[in-house]
Amino acid sequence: MKKIIFWGTRGSLPVSLSSRDVREKIIAALTMANGKKFKTPAALAEFVDALPFSTNGTFGGNSSCVEIVSDNEEHVICDMGSGARPLGNAKISQFGVARPQTLHRRP
Repeated sequence: MKKIIFWGTRGSLPVSLSSRDVREKIIAALTMANGKKFKTPAALAEFVDALPFSTNGTFGGNSSCVEIVSDNEEHVICDMGSGARPLGNAKISQFGVARPQTLHRRP
């Protein structure tokens, strides 16, 4: 079985949301929450999770880094943008130092 994981999908210049973009998302979320009562943090989290992606999510972040995972201990990495950092962190978390893996980079 093979699995493909996208660790980054933005172009070559990763750019975060502007403060204006964040402000608009906060205003939209607060508008949707107007009049609602959240008795627990879990209830608030459930509300946020139900918001549309345009309000509770975002695109971008890391530049492209795509991993092809197979059933063995070899992994193929396509492109090596800034998504390589979360990929590396995930590999260390999953396999640790005791189980080294073989990573192949393909342009």
